[in-house]
Amino acid sequence: MKRLFTLFTGLCVMLLAGCNDEYDDSALVKRLDDFEQRLERLERLCNDINTNLGSMQTIVTALDRGDYITSVEPLTENGSMVGYTIRFAKGTPIVVYNGKPGTAPVVSVKKDTDGIYYWTLDGEWITDGGKKLPVSGQNGTSPKLKIEEEYWYISYDDGTTWTKLDKATGEKGDDGAGILVDMDENYVYFTLPDGRTVTVPRAEGGSEPQPSVPHILYAVGQELVPGQGHYYATLWKDGKRQLLTDGSADSFCNGVYVDGNKVYVVGCEAIGDLFDDGYYEPYPLNVGVMWQFEVGNETQVTRSVLSDGKRATSPVAVAAAGENIYAAGFETLENSDRKAVYWRNGQMEYLSDGSTDALAYCVAAEGNDVYVGGYVQPADNKSGGIACIWKNGVAQNLTDGSTLAKVNAICIDGGVLYAAGAEKVSGGRWKGVLWKDGQPTYFTEEVGTEVTGLYVKEGKYIIEGNMTADSGDIVTCIWTEEGVQVISEGMALCQGTGLAVAGSDIYVAGNAYDMDYGTYEEIYRSPVWKNGTEIALEVVSSDNFTVWGLACAFVDTQE
Repeated sequence: MKRLFTLFTGLCVMLLAGCNDEYDDSALVKRLDDFEQRLERLERLCNDINTNLGSMQTIVTALDRGDYITSVEPLTENGSMVGYTIRFAKGTPIVVYNGKPGTAPVVSVKKDTDGIYYWTLDGEWITDGGKKLPVSGQNGTSPKLKIEEEYWYISYDDGTTWTKLDKATGEKGDDGAGILVDMDENYVYFTLPDGRTVTVPRAEGGSEPQPSVPHILYAVGQELVPGQGHYYATLWKDGKRQLLTDGSADSFCNGVYVDGNKVYVVGCEAIGDLFDDGYYEPYPLNVGVMWQFEVGNETQVTRSVLSDGKRATSPVAVAAAGENIYAAGFETLENSDRKAVYWRNGQMEYLSDGSTDALAYCVAAEGNDVYVGGYVQPADNKSGGIACIWKNGVAQNLTDGSTLAKVNAICIDGGVLYAAGAEKVSGGRWKGVLWKDGQPTYFTEEVGTEVTGLYVKEGKYIIEGNMTADSGDIVTCIWTEEGVQVISEGMALCQGTGLAVAGSDIYVAGNAYDMDYGTYEEIYRSPVWKNGTEIALEVVSSDNFTVWGLACAFVDTQE
């Protein structure tokens, strides 16, 4: 700092020139000490504010990703509490520093009408080229502050360029407001420098079982159109029905995924070219469809078509990471074999060449990497199947094709890739398999196992699906390290179809089959259980509806 150097030099000259036994320099020394202490306080203040800015970004990212807080630990220095260390279930820990109102620039965050948090400076949106600066996501950034020549400067590009702001005073060391933290048993409340409060769900206990966190349950599937032989594509929000199609064409939903405040649903509509198989009247082929909307704006749905209708196409799973949206499924060929496919932002890419049967069942993404799980039939063993994961379109085989194996569910936890599915030898029954970075562990015997859901947190898994009991009944189950739990008690035929987890709340969907022996009409109904207790779904046709996918959206209580 030029002014500090000039002042210090001047003081030194005065001290040297006037140095004698009678000269009392205590006043000048005190002034110099006070000045240095003020600069030290300003530097500490600047560091604390920059730490808080990074922490604000992490807090907003946690909301966008559905993360929640596991611990809040007081931070002390020299016997005084100066802030808190905050730990998240998924994200990295942060430090937030206390503070009180002052004259430093007030940099904060605010949610706009689009549901996205943007940075503000003294209550006004921070813009770059006319565009507001998002806090999180692929384009998210964190402003930085510095003090130079006793003025505040701010940078929006990680220190490449700086903009001069107001003078830095720091006379009492209270120039900037910190982040105030309050909490109850369910939430942590962060009061930001502008007085705005952001609320994040909390759950005490670290890796122990977590209490419930605020959330919305989305279920997707199909319902019979009354008086017709085809289905609506249906979305349920906390049990309340919303039709995604008008009933004019056979339609259904296969999968749902929540990414922050965005919800993505994939399924099919029979609106493609007419197909004549020689057995039935010509019928329209399935076309892949994606529906998307924002949490809280479920009626404002955007629909995208994913295939051209020349061949039957079925997207069965969806995921998102950053700015990319992925789906996975299959395309049916004229000889009834399938080609495994996936979509990146609506563009379809083949994962197999069609020379043998292949299916994609699931998809997960992290950063710029996308993982698709499924199976490929070996060319030299038509009764076999290779359990396969495609990373960015490149196949990685988990089995050698001597057995029939498949990957049905996939997820990433702490940088580790988990895949769950089933495998059987010729003439045998399916047994459940969990692969951790490609290494298999069998979690059932040969009991006839089907996997349709997987959740992993801190290495602990919940696998959902169904198995065939000794009685021949098909029962919906979840498996953990502690063993198996039957969900569909009392039902003879009930497949598992979906899994979602929110804290300690475990949701499971099933597809139960029965028959009305008076009319000989088949009955299909989909119970959804929360922690083993069935919850109500609003339906059009109570005897013919199926849920195929579940997902939870975590709620930011800040209005």
